[in-house]
Amino acid sequence: MIKRGDGSKAVLTVLNMSLFVGIVGVLTLTASLTAVKYKAFHSSYDQRAIRFCEFWSSVGLCFWQISFACFAFKRSEAEIRCQFPRSFNFIRICVQVLFPFLLIGNLTISIAKVIFPTDARLVLTNRTLKLVCGGIGTVFDFLFAFCFSRALHRLNQEIGANPQLKTISVHGLYASGSLLLSYVFIIAPGRSIDGSDEATILVALSMFCLVNTFVALFALKVRLHFMREREGPRSSTERNSSQAGKVCEFTPSDAP
Repeated sequence: MIKRGDGSKAVLTVLNMSLFVGIVGVLTLTASLTAVKYKAFHSSYDQRAIRFCEFWSSVGLCFWQISFACFAFKRSEAEIRCQFPRSFNFIRICVQVLFPFLLIGNLTISIAKVIFPTDARLVLTNRTLKLVCGGIGTVFDFLFAFCFSRALHRLNQEIGANPQLKTISVHGLYASGSLLLSYVFIIAPGRSIDGSDEATILVALSMFCLVNTFVALFALKVRLHFMREREGPRSSTERNSSQAGKVCEFTPSDAP
C-alpha cells in the first residue's frame, strides 16, 4: 500500500483504481474505434484488422463500464442505501458481482468471436450480451443520477452543508448525464462499426461524452484534494462530525 508522507491516506483505494482503470478503458476504446474509422476512410476494410479492433474496443468498453459503476456506487453508496433501504443489498450485488460477471462473460465471447468469426451462435450471443449489459448500465446510470440529484437538492436546502458533498453531487450528476448522452449517441447509429459519415459523427459525439465523463471524475478528485488541503484535517473532521446523525447523509470518501 502506498501512503503519503503527511498522513496515512492510501493511494491505492477503490476510487483511485476505478478511475485509473476507467481512463485506460476510455483510451483503449478511443484508439480502437479511431483505427477502424481510419481504415474505413482509406478503404482498407480488412476483416481481420476490423475484428482485432472490435476486440480491443470490447476490452475498453468492459473496463470503462466496470470502473464507472464501481466509482459511482462508491460515491453514492450511502445515498442509495437511504433511498432504497430494502433493495440496497440487491443493488450492491448487481453492481459489484452480476454486472462485472456479464461484462467479463461478453469479453470472453468477443475473444472467441475473433478466433471463430463465422460462428453464428457466438455472434448472436455477443450481440445479446451487449444489449443486456448496455441496458443494465443505463439503469445504473439513471440510478446514480437520481441519487446525486436528490443529495444535491437536500444539500442546497441545508445551512452550512459540507461543500465537499456538494462537489461530489454536482460532479457525479454531470458525469452520469454525460454518460447517458454517450449511450444515446452510440446506440443511435444502430451498428458499432459503420463507414457512413452520419455514424462516424455519432460515434465521435459518443466518445466525446465518454471522455467528458472521466474528465469530470478526475476533476472531482482534484477539487476534493485541494478542498481538503485548504480545510486541514481538523476542519474536515469537525465538518464531518457535524453531519453525523443527519438522515440520508453521505460523507466524503476517506481518500481524495
